[in-house]
Amino acid sequence: MKKKKVAIISVLVFLMCGITGSCGKESALEKEAKKVADYVNNGEVDDLEKVLFNYGELKDDTELQDFWQADTENLEQNDGIIAHIIAQDNVKMKEIQDNVILYEIESPDLSSIFQDAMKENFENDEEAEAFLYKYIENASKNKIVVQIPYTYENNVFAADYSGDEFVEAITGNMIESYQNLIQEMIQENTVED
Repeated sequence: MKKKKVAIISVLVFLMCGITGSCGKESALEKEAKKVADYVNNGEVDDLEKVLFNYGELKDDTELQDFWQADTENLEQNDGIIAHIIAQDNVKMKEIQDNVILYEIESPDLSSIFQDAMKENFENDEEAEAFLYKYIENASKNKIVVQIPYTYENNVFAADYSGDEFVEAITGNMIESYQNLIQEMIQENTVED
């Protein structure tokens, strides 16, 4: 009787693996979804940039390039502020649902980085840059879950990672901090006029 139960269970497991095709191997969709987390976790900024900005369009804009690279003369070098932030990040692909991928993102809390920088008196750009790097390294961490809509048809994976939710999460809300600083400056100038 015991042999019969083991045989039935073995057959059921075999059938389930054959039907779903998922025993012992990741689905192609899961592999694609994990790539983005790996790009962040492994510091593969070039690959992440391609995902976020449609294959490197940022390389044409040297003003924005400064955020990615400290040395705009050497475009192959990714050592800018964003690269420094991403080095502090941890991204985990949590779950794939019907039409969204859930990522758990832990990143430094940079929601007031620019406001705090404006309180300082820097002698030069190097001091300001050093302040930003130290701020990033010492910032407390936030952990949030973001949803990325995706499609997967005919073995072709497509997802838009350039949306605010994902970009803000991996940059620790630095972009929001920058936008708030600009708004504050506009309000100050409006009051003065």
